[in-house]
Amino acid sequence: VAVQANSVYSLQLRGIYNAPVAGGMRLQFALPAGAALSNGMFLCGGTGSATQHGANSSATGLLTGISGIAADAALDVRHRLVTSATPGNVTLQWAQDAASGTTTLRSGSDLLLERVA
Repeated sequence: VAVQANSVYSLQLRGIYNAPVAGGMRLQFALPAGAALSNGMFLCGGTGSATQHGANSSATGLLTGISGIAADAALDVRHRLVTSATPGNVTLQWAQDAASGTTTLRSGSDLLLERVA
């Protein structure tokens, strides 16, 4: 998703993921040079699993240790994105937290960016 220079955005990832119990999931956002994420939080879980939630202050939005339940589970990640003098793109990257089976982010998941300043 393209972002402008010297701007502030509200970022939200809403999705469904499926990860093996032993593998889990990790997420990270690739950002334009000088951009940073702050005031982050995440919520995930599904039927039959404990809900995970927490704050995330990583400048890249790196989230590790997202539990897998070997079934579809909801995922909601929110951040404030501040760009510097360089415009560019925000890209979501995901993988297993530990090698074990296949981790999938389902189609229909949304990455939403709204410019707020």
